[in-house]
Amino acid sequence: NSASVSAAAGIAQLIGGADLQQSLETARTRLRAISFAQLDASVFALGTPGDNKWYNRSEPASMNSIDCFLSHSWHDDPETKWAALLLWRSRFVKTHGREPLLWIDKCCIDQQDVGADLPFLPVYLASCSHLLILAGSTYLKRLWCVVEVRRCSELACSHTPQALLC
Repeated sequence: NSASVSAAAGIAQLIGGADLQQSLETARTRLRAISFAQLDASVFALGTPGDNKWYNRSEPASMNSIDCFLSHSWHDDPETKWAALLLWRSRFVKTHGREPLLWIDKCCIDQQDVGADLPFLPVYLASCSHLLILAGSTYLKRLWCVVEVRRCSELACSHTPQALLC
């Protein structure tokens, strides 16, 4: 919804220091997504800093075209998160008849220039239809995870977050 994206661009403006229109345009040009078909369980493995293996599999996306923003803690069990994501994906495919398009930090942020995307996370979140939380034992202990949930509530996201306990 355009009101949520505009509000998110305002937050990005505060974080990144650019004017509102510039923040929105930069977020639009940097927004990426990955099809579930491009993923495997190793997406949740800790990688080498600067490794763009997953980023190179993602593609540019347009605002409001992404099915799901995935929120999780890198400190939770990768196999459990993958199993939870598989469950969510099977439900999605059954309902929509296609693979979901996802926003996952490791896949959609250039790992060689992470700081360039951080101000735009609120816009990326507002550009997704759903927020999927893979909540393991460390999820609520990780500041960035809590920030993502808070941003969704502040932006009056048009969707209710879906949480899967891992």
